[in-house]
Amino acid sequence: MIDRETLSRHNAEDNRLINSAESNNRITSTMTQQPILIIGAGMAGLKAAHDLQQAGVPVIILEASGRIGGRIHTDRQFAPIPIERGAELVHTNQADTWPLIRATHLSIHLLKTTWLKQPNGSWADVKDLATDVMPSFDKAPDPLENLADYLYRMGMERHRWPYALRLLEIDSEPADRWSALEIFDIAGKTREDNEEYGDYDYRVIGGYDRLCQALAESLDIRLNSVVEAIDWQPGAVEVRCSNGLTYSGNRVIVTVPLGVLQRRSIHFVPELSPVRWAAIDALGICDIVKLFFYFDEPVLPAGVDSLIDEAGLPLFWWNGSASNEGFNGEVVVGWAAGAPARELLKMGENAALERGLSSLKKALLRNDLSPLAACWSEWNSDPFTRGAYTFTPPGAIGAREQLAQPQDNTLFFAGEATDDGYGFVHGAYHSGERVAAEVIHSVNIVPA
Repeated sequence: MIDRETLSRHNAEDNRLINSAESNNRITSTMTQQPILIIGAGMAGLKAAHDLQQAGVPVIILEASGRIGGRIHTDRQFAPIPIERGAELVHTNQADTWPLIRATHLSIHLLKTTWLKQPNGSWADVKDLATDVMPSFDKAPDPLENLADYLYRMGMERHRWPYALRLLEIDSEPADRWSALEIFDIAGKTREDNEEYGDYDYRVIGGYDRLCQALAESLDIRLNSVVEAIDWQPGAVEVRCSNGLTYSGNRVIVTVPLGVLQRRSIHFVPELSPVRWAAIDALGICDIVKLFFYFDEPVLPAGVDSLIDEAGLPLFWWNGSASNEGFNGEVVVGWAAGAPARELLKMGENAALERGLSSLKKALLRNDLSPLAACWSEWNSDPFTRGAYTFTPPGAIGAREQLAQPQDNTLFFAGEATDDGYGFVHGAYHSGERVAAEVIHSVNIVPA
């Protein structure tokens, strides 16, 4: 259960408007007649709904699938401990979700030690390589420059790119698909946050979905409600679902993944503006595959949380069961993104698992490895996601901000694609917080 006192203390400044509205203000009579409709029960939708309800604003969440969480999907059937088929890591010690993690009293595990296989076959701690590998990022890139061209221009040797990008957590798509300007900004934020390279990621013990469950307490969530159309005019919306039900309100918050929007799976009447559609189409969607292997004993080197083997497929592995007390086995998670993920997707699940296990055996020099269970996860085939998280291609700087803009104080947008915490759960969380404040402001909260 969420500890609201703790959450309020840690998040007091961010929630200043909401808390003030709850204790000192009243919502106009127009607002109280109809609820705010929220499309999607992922982290963005849940956070927006939680904050609005705390402020006394009625909400209804329409979720297409049969569960909450969106691309947070904790599986408790695969092994004796939970695995994360979707989002798994808390990125940086500055993530917006830390107040919620503390308020729900969840334990975390820091992925502190990462071994990286070097071209000569030896292993080294990523931290020991950081000063030699990291680019200086002391000159701003051109607005339309891709990351590959920028690194070439900075004189960085090609064989060092993968290591540098891993240290910045940019492991999703090839360098020529990324905006160099966005990576330049990410590097600056990393320095400002005083994060040590390689000392970056944390896992929530007991299931990432517990954050979603904490936010969802007492919310009105309608599962299996696939939204087909949103008819709207300033101050009035009607949302039609495939099950024949229709919901009316005076505002709607759209938090569905970018892949769903790009496929025009939801019909807007009238249409969204050409500028907003251009922003939606400008952003990219990462291809991600995760492989899971459940062993009856530890197989990674003692004290090592993760491995990077550039010759493997996938090339990134981590311990997905560390700090689970009483669990004597080990769940090893393989992560493939971009071109490697697309290669695995073409194989299908069984062949991809065989290839991944072969790579893990080779990396660990353990031909005897035999998992008790294995499975994969990917989001491309899910009709309610159509891909993993987003990235910013060259020339798309500003698209997230454009997508996030409200329209006529009636259509509001949230989700990781609208936030500069690109792709991560904390970006979705922050966007939900932002959009809740926008909605409260839009309905003209006045002093009682």
